Amino acid sequence: MRVPVFNQQINEAQTPSVQINGGLTPGQAVGVVSNQLDGLTELVGMGAQIYNQYQDTANKARVSQVTADYQNRVNNYLYNPKDGLLTIKGENALNRDSGKNLVNEAFEWFDSNAREQESSLSNGTQRQMFNKNMATLKGQLGRIASQHLFNESQKFQKQAFESEIDANISSVSMNYSDIPTTTMSLEKIRNISLEYGKDLGWNGQQIEQYAKGQQDKAVLDAINLMQSNGDGSKIPAYFALTKNFLSAKNQARVGKLIQDNNADTFISEILKYKDDPDELDKYIEALADSESPFAKQIGAHNIPNVLGRAISYRDRYDRNVQAAANKREKDATEALNDFKADVKSGIPFTPQRFNELSAKVVGSASEAEFQRLNNNLPLFQKLYSMPPDARESLINAYEANARTQGVDKPQETKLVVDQMQSIHTAMLDKEKNDPSFAYSLKTGSLLPQVPTTLIIQGQQDALKAISENIKSIESANATSGSLTGATNPLSKQNIDEMISIWKSASPVNRLQIVTNLFKAAKDSPNAARDMIQAVAGKNNSYRWAASLNNRGLTDIAGQIATGQDLLDKGDVKVSDFALNLKTGEYLKGIVSVGSPAYSVYFDSIRANYAYLAQKSEKLLDKTGKVDNKNIDAELFDKAALNVTGGRFTTGGMFGAKQAVLRPHTVGEKSFGQQLEQFNSRYAREYGGTDKDFFLDLPLEQDPKDPYKYYFKNGADYIRDKASNKDPKKQTRLTFTVR
Repeated sequence: MRVPVFNQQINEAQTPSVQINGGLTPGQAVGVVSNQLDGLTELVGMGAQIYNQYQDTANKARVSQVTADYQNRVNNYLYNPKDGLLTIKGENALNRDSGKNLVNEAFEWFDSNAREQESSLSNGTQRQMFNKNMATLKGQLGRIASQHLFNESQKFQKQAFESEIDANISSVSMNYSDIPTTTMSLEKIRNISLEYGKDLGWNGQQIEQYAKGQQDKAVLDAINLMQSNGDGSKIPAYFALTKNFLSAKNQARVGKLIQDNNADTFISEILKYKDDPDELDKYIEALADSESPFAKQIGAHNIPNVLGRAISYRDRYDRNVQAAANKREKDATEALNDFKADVKSGIPFTPQRFNELSAKVVGSASEAEFQRLNNNLPLFQKLYSMPPDARESLINAYEANARTQGVDKPQETKLVVDQMQSIHTAMLDKEKNDPSFAYSLKTGSLLPQVPTTLIIQGQQDALKAISENIKSIESANATSGSLTGATNPLSKQNIDEMISIWKSASPVNRLQIVTNLFKAAKDSPNAARDMIQAVAGKNNSYRWAASLNNRGLTDIAGQIATGQDLLDKGDVKVSDFALNLKTGEYLKGIVSVGSPAYSVYFDSIRANYAYLAQKSEKLLDKTGKVDNKNIDAELFDKAALNVTGGRFTTGGMFGAKQAVLRPHTVGEKSFGQQLEQFNSRYAREYGGTDKDFFLDLPLEQDPKDPYKYYFKNGADYIRDKASNKDPKKQTRLTFTVR
């Protein structure tokens, strides 16, 4: 839109910034009139001349008052902040609804209101004076209105030009993909700038500088929009076409932007090739040469970043390759160890398990060992059916044979021997701690499982099943040539459950548990020992208590169980050193110190002594605890008698005296009488003229039946002549007490 051009009459700085002033204020005019009228009253008789003088003064005062009032109205018309003339801006100031310009509207308003004021005057002299003042005031209003109209015209004209230029700058920016439109808009920017500069009175250099600045802005905005829209790849071609429209500074900025975009593109490509070492090497090689076309595309300032990325990805690739290789080796090592553990366990391989392990070792450092072990599986499996001594013999024979043959790779022999040895060790542990599982490995058959609860309750069928399992284990041991193998038929589950119950059980309940296990073992003391120790621990007192309880000696068995519980809890402490001296002296000639039998007696005497000491107040110290430094002889003798049943000394005048233990139910006197009766009956048959033959011989108590005794005759025993005519087949002569 073309805007009318107004010739500037005065500078904008000359526009009045104050309100219109002239004559007296309304208040001053009223004061003057009042003063003059007071004077006129006094001089009323002075004549017409003086009257006219005062009339003139009154006219001036009245006109001054009306003029001042009108000046205020004009000021309000101009400067009212809501609707004053000077608040009319922009196009509203240039294009009025009245069809007139702003100055003419002001004059019309002035004339209309001036006539209204003029009508309020009383005579022609006042109106003439008023009109003269109005002419001056109207001139001031016209100058102010004209200056305001001129200023708004200039502003609007500038806005119109700038809006048209901005529209074309926006066209260049928004249509960066449309080169013809871009070219046309840039040309329009130049033409409008020329016209704008001429209207403002600029010289040619100023106009040219302004036009180039606007074109520079348009092109730069377009490039920035490309970048923000993700069209950075279009910038190089666009820059080539519009480069001359940019200033040198912006040309450099865009050039750097293109290099940065190239760098970002290369980084994206490098990321795409992060797992392709060949492509990464190409980037690294090209970027290492700062003069290469590749390096120049991104600029020297981007080379460290892009090259660093490429090197970082290459290093990461190498590390990942190495890590993968390490993981494969680690997995292979774990698979080999799992294979060894599976072989060691004795559990047969499933095809799925074997394939899983073998797949992990293929191509690894562990593959050779895996295959070596796999080739020897039949040899390893043979070990499970052998007794301990046979296993050791096989291992030693294999190792000796390898040395004899002089194998090229002794480490392979060592691998097989180590695996055989680990199987042997594992079998020893199973034979000791989980014989039922060892039995299944040796025979391929499973022992019937007996519920733990039924065993603890002493259910007869459960105890019978345990007894049958013991026989099966002993039979398997005998078949394999092992007479000393463990015979504990309890499963690991049985043992774990019993131990859990044992921890919170009372001494009475503990005694019941071990007694049931003892009953189940029947004629197998080893099985009884193994079962009871698996549940109660290595202490032998519970085993002896179970034996006594099984014989009906419930009171003594209960004392031993209770005493052991006191020792385990730390409620009673006994001097083991002092007690050991007393026990060794008591059992001298019966069992040797340190022997298994001695340990049973010592542990049991210790437990019973603890019970008796707790019941006796004479051993309590000042704090109320049992004295653990000394052993009371009376309590010891009672504990020893309870545990062993008492001593009996055999041997006569011509032989060394020998002590032997009595059954708990047979007193010393009764034992002696029964021995004398036995001697009277058989002395002549076996001793000839020695009437005290059996009284002089040492006795040995049957470990399974405390009521049976055998007569030692040097290193041998007296044989029962009635048992067999062949002396070599005769059994021991038995002395049984009642």
